Amino acid sequence: MPHQSLQGHPLVQAGRDYAVCVDQWFSGGADALRSKEEELQVHAHLGVGTVKEELIGLTKAVQTLRRYQREIGLELISGLEQRAQDTDSSRAANGSVKAALLAMDSSIAAWLKMKEFFPDKSDEILSLLLQLDRLRRETESQFPRAR
Repeated sequence: MPHQSLQGHPLVQAGRDYAVCVDQWFSGGADALRSKEEELQVHAHLGVGTVKEELIGLTKAVQTLRRYQREIGLELISGLEQRAQDTDSSRAANGSVKAALLAMDSSIAAWLKMKEFFPDKSDEILSLLLQLDRLRRETESQFPRAR
């Protein structure tokens, strides 16, 4: 649990909101995800050329999104806590925030891949991409040396 003074911090809140939105997307898109997986498996069984690569791409995108959805917020909290504790720990704070930024970059790439698989969900995915991009830009603004 983050330090009380960080509970309302905009980065902490944005990280938490993003994680919740990812859960909501996967809950609401479970049927579409299952259908796409079944479709790819049928095509793979029929010997359609690139299906195996597509299935691997879909699986990797989902794994990336799930892996980083909460890690982003946790790394931001860690960086903020380290920065608040001691000005000498700015290197450690920047390291945590860099991990969060890299997770955001990977998540953005994964959402772009998901957009290819689910064109009918483009609006929802674009909303998540915007949310993540705003978080990334705000993080870079508050931690300009993290990269």
